[in-house]
Amino acid sequence: MNLTKTIQEEYTRLSKNEKSEIKQSKNARKLQELYEMWLDDIQTSNKLYYNVDVHYHYARGLFRGAKQNYSLEDISYLSLFIDEQKEKEFYELSGSFLSALINMHYERTKTKETYIIFTTGEADNGNYNCLEYVGFENEGATIHVIGNVGTDLGVDMTSGSITIEGKMSGEIGSNMQGNIQIKGGLAYLYFHPFLFDAAEHNGTLIVNGTIDHLGANESGKNLKVIHNGKKLNFI
Repeated sequence: MNLTKTIQEEYTRLSKNEKSEIKQSKNARKLQELYEMWLDDIQTSNKLYYNVDVHYHYARGLFRGAKQNYSLEDISYLSLFIDEQKEKEFYELSGSFLSALINMHYERTKTKETYIIFTTGEADNGNYNCLEYVGFENEGATIHVIGNVGTDLGVDMTSGSITIEGKMSGEIGSNMQGNIQIKGGLAYLYFHPFLFDAAEHNGTLIVNGTIDHLGANESGKNLKVIHNGKKLNFI
């Protein structure tokens, strides 16, 4: 199956019933059930505090318990389902759920294929209706997001790459290595001095488009930023 053609080009042209059939494959349905369980639990229990490690490892525990095999296509289809939950409380933390799913699949397969995530959230300063923590603890996967993303992109990633086919708003991940490319510009980028013990940012960030606001401090000194083809010096 050509994932890019099947989803990126054809999905938008399918009828409502055809889309429903795609989402109701056995694996996709199981992943939806696990996601709904995860989201419900962080809404109603002490997991709701914004602790990404708790959310992330809880998701990994659910996947291990389910012993479910799933494909890159299943992950993409799940992202479509998650995108429909934007009005739900703590939806934005779903990026950590997708990150856990991607990382466990990559650990098992070491695939060189691309993980594609779809999202329609708005990436504006102060807007929380957008996926956060995309690419959390990425250890080598190639991730391509069709849409905008929010804060804490690539936190603790040690390898791999993330491409955002849209805009990003928030903080680029602490302890980041690897490469991130943002094709739609930055609504807001800030290197937070207090999060994660002011861990340093590393790797390369490529931004095409407009940077509306850029705040920086010593925690971003090792991050190489290329803006519209030119190195950006901001420290």
